[in-house]
Amino acid sequence: MLSLPSLTCSLQPYYKYFTSDMFLVNQNKFSPRTFTFLAHLDTVPLFQQGGHIVTCQDLVRRAAPLMWKDPITLVVALDKAGQSTGTLYLDDGESFDHERGQFLYKTAPMT
Repeated sequence: MLSLPSLTCSLQPYYKYFTSDMFLVNQNKFSPRTFTFLAHLDTVPLFQQGGHIVTCQDLVRRAAPLMWKDPITLVVALDKAGQSTGTLYLDDGESFDHERGQFLYKTAPMT
């Protein structure tokens, strides 16, 4: 006979990146780490863990200098407490001024 103590269930949200559909994953140390999802051949199954912010530039360009005026999108995935944190780094993309502190580096929480 085997007896295990009661384990608290730690459900954490994950989001399908392209559809924002949320599903909960049990993240205690005894839970399996393999999941099966249906995916078509023309799509990539990409997921974002709740509590994280991903920074994107959605327009595809041939060269970085063409991107400097393009909008930046923040993809916010909330955790089970309704919070998220992310880091953003920006510089001019051309010079070595970042070596002299000419850049923006911000970590920001969102709720």
